[in-house]
Amino acid sequence: MQKEAFAEVPQEVWPSAKQQELLAQITEAQKHLSLDVKSLYVWTALIRDIFRNSDAKIDLRELERISLARHKFIIHVHSGNREFLRTSLDPRGGIRLSAAHEEVEILFNVRFSRAKWIGFKSVIRQATPFIPELAKEKNQTEQLNILYRQVNDITDQTVRRLAFDKIFRIGMATDQPGVIAMALLDALVEYRRS
Repeated sequence: MQKEAFAEVPQEVWPSAKQQELLAQITEAQKHLSLDVKSLYVWTALIRDIFRNSDAKIDLRELERISLARHKFIIHVHSGNREFLRTSLDPRGGIRLSAAHEEVEILFNVRFSRAKWIGFKSVIRQATPFIPELAKEKNQTEQLNILYRQVNDITDQTVRRLAFDKIFRIGMATDQPGVIAMALLDALVEYRRS
């Protein structure tokens, strides 16, 4: 019965053999993407810790922001805290392209629970004076991504702490690997100058 439904689809709609091969290659590459991204975040957090424990005076705000994802998507235990293992989330990955297919984001969308979103609108209202783009976006998931990427623009420490807490509780999409690389390079340049 299902074959009969597809029989009516014109042949030109079906992907070519080359397109099907490319799709198969992309699917195979995505299987390894999760581990690569997790590794990048683990190394970023470790490097941030090294810089933090050094005598150098380095602005670590961007590495702190990036490290939020490590704590959300990678199961690990601090100081024997087994509670974290019961509350960590199982990530699901994917790729999102910009309209011009020039920017690639690696998404780790967690399975959101409604309870984690309680208070989100309040945080958005408080953060909007610092991040005007939040007011223009109506989609909560996109607001969360904007908040995550621009949280360092919030100069009020109380609002910034609330935003960090909400981002950590809900989860977020990862940064593009190039953004992480630039943050690491910037920190290294500061380290070498200090």
